[in-house]
Amino acid sequence: MAGGGVMLLGLKVVPLLSSLITV
Repeated sequence: MAGGGVMLLGLKVVPLLSSLITV
């Protein structure tokens, strides 16, 4: 479960970070 949670968090965080970097 922990691994799945990390992957889900990563999938949600990556786009946010990329959008912040783009801006």
